[in-house]
Amino acid sequence: MPDTDNPPNGTEPDSARPRPSRKTARLRLIGVIAALAVVALIAVLFTVSGNPNPAAGNPTPAATPSQTTAPAKVPAKAPAVSYYKQTPPPAGSPLEKVDPLELTVKNEPVGTTLNKGTVGISLEATDLADPTLSSANASMVTLLKDSDDTVLRFGGNAVDRRFFWTSSGEALPADYKGDKAHPARVVTPKDLERVATLLNATNAKISLTVDLGHYNPARAADMIKHASRIFGPRLLSFTVGNEPNGFAYTKLRPASYGIEEYGVELKAYAEAIHAAAPGVVISGPGVYDQKWWKPFIDAELPQKKVLSFHNYPLFSCNDSKSNAFPTIPNLLGPATHQRAEDYQKHALEAAKSAGLETWLAETGMSACPGSNQTTKTHSTALWAVDYALNAARLGITRLGFHSSMLTCKGGPPMSVICSGGAYLKPNGEMAPVPTTSAWRWWPTWSRASSSASTARAAGCPTATRCRTRTAAPRLSSSTRTTRRRRPRPRSPSNCPGRR
Repeated sequence: MPDTDNPPNGTEPDSARPRPSRKTARLRLIGVIAALAVVALIAVLFTVSGNPNPAAGNPTPAATPSQTTAPAKVPAKAPAVSYYKQTPPPAGSPLEKVDPLELTVKNEPVGTTLNKGTVGISLEATDLADPTLSSANASMVTLLKDSDDTVLRFGGNAVDRRFFWTSSGEALPADYKGDKAHPARVVTPKDLERVATLLNATNAKISLTVDLGHYNPARAADMIKHASRIFGPRLLSFTVGNEPNGFAYTKLRPASYGIEEYGVELKAYAEAIHAAAPGVVISGPGVYDQKWWKPFIDAELPQKKVLSFHNYPLFSCNDSKSNAFPTIPNLLGPATHQRAEDYQKHALEAAKSAGLETWLAETGMSACPGSNQTTKTHSTALWAVDYALNAARLGITRLGFHSSMLTCKGGPPMSVICSGGAYLKPNGEMAPVPTTSAWRWWPTWSRASSSASTARAAGCPTATRCRTRTAAPRLSSSTRTTRRRRPRPRSPSNCPGRR
């Protein structure tokens, strides 16, 4: 029974409400019927107006009137672009004023795609033992993260002279000699595990070189077996020896050592390593002499997929009259650009004929020791922009600027990275070398290659935005570039200061 004393929601029970009279009820019924009739009439009128041909089958519904939208705002006029005013060369200077380089860009991918990790760092194999290469080193992590999926290549002269691999706790042999700046070092699986933490923290990859100077295929195979287990897919390749074309000169082999002897040793190493780590790619020959490419290409080697070579365009260290002597005009001049391009084209053609990828595994402006006028300015960074972009445009897929883990003070001036601390006492605080660290701008170039800023990102990476650029990079025709005249070398003062 309903609770009439306590109706829900404060309403009264039906039994408590007064009943309407019969006349009132009749009037209400008439009102309802009239209202229904009016609604029906309105519905008929709307149907007729929306379908003027009711006899047609399957009448279509009336179109919904489009909504009126506010007129789009006209964008404000783009601000005027101002350019750096070029300072003319001083009186008597051999440098000449050049016309601005005009570029046309589009808001769609143009030109050659610049892949992440194309430009990386090459280090000495003994640096694998350096505790600085660890995810625990925040400065190193930041440095590599900024470079965007870079590749660390380990090789250099140390690998065949001062590098000793062991997985069984052996001591450094007595005949492995070094000096204070370049000590001989033992590298073990624990070192590789430490380096792996750095690669994982920065999404970097690695390429290794095994010791050929001390002939021991079994030891090299043991190293790559452990490396394959520890690095997994981050291990891109291994190379047998560093620049074996120079072994006779450096007395790592007898004076009679040549291409044929190298071929025999190479095959023995490749087969031993393939048996221990069958999935790892071999790259090579890692030399600076073009004549040594063909023996590697022709050799029957398992997992041979990459032709790698080395190149330092300013190779003349003693002849100051040579256009390959390290000076600013030579560095930024067209002869150096063309010489490097021609050499890279030869490598690309040789690799393509064999179905191999092409890597410029170790490179730099010059292999000459000590400082010179190019190492004390931003000219090397400007050269590196032209060099790296042009190599990528041609088809080089990996390029490593050779570097050092030594201190910024007193260390190799052409390294792209260096450590804080007093000379020979590095503190592990790694930093880019301002005058040579154009490799750090590769992430900007690779992202820009798929946007309208492709060409913009190519110039003056360590300087202010310039209208006239020093040794402007040669861009592919697909980047819609228009040149008034080929730029000639200018002083780096064109682009003073840093961004």
